[in-house]
Amino acid sequence: GYLEVRATLPAKVNGGDFTGSWPAIWMLGNGNGAGWPAHGEIDIVEMVNGNPKCVMSTHSSSHHGGNPQHPPANPIQMNADLVNNELISGFEWNVHDSQIDMTWWMTWFDLGSQSWTSQHSTLVVQSGHGQDYHEFYDSFMGEGFSLIINLAEGGDMPGTNNVFQNGQPQYIVVKSAKAYGF
Repeated sequence: GYLEVRATLPAKVNGGDFTGSWPAIWMLGNGNGAGWPAHGEIDIVEMVNGNPKCVMSTHSSSHHGGNPQHPPANPIQMNADLVNNELISGFEWNVHDSQIDMTWWMTWFDLGSQSWTSQHSTLVVQSGHGQDYHEFYDSFMGEGFSLIINLAEGGDMPGTNNVFQNGQPQYIVVKSAKAYGF
């Protein structure tokens, strides 16, 4: 299957006005988070403190909190103004008998080249390799995952509760969200 979200976020080069911001596009497995992390969490996009550095990860029983699994190209540093130019964040999954291929697809307008740039990275979760394959398999093949798009302010990942530096509101503006193949 494939999921794609197009949105603007409070993150840009020299985005210090967004200290404390924590925009996220993520998914929770079976039970919509009940029994977390045993049914899987997939962080498609997490950015903090206005920095357009995209952190991508999965959380499960053996890999959660400060010890998630990441695709090889994590994080992706973007030379971007995501306040004014949308981020196109895609997530693709392919479930096989003994492995799940999870691919993050990111497209953004690069300020240096003045053109659209894409990058992707794939995490392969295999059965019997300590990657909690069956937790993700059961969610993909069961109830599926719930998509969550949120903007938190402060907390552990931004590492500060000093928020709204310039006193102005911050936004995630979703242009579209599409899912294929659930």
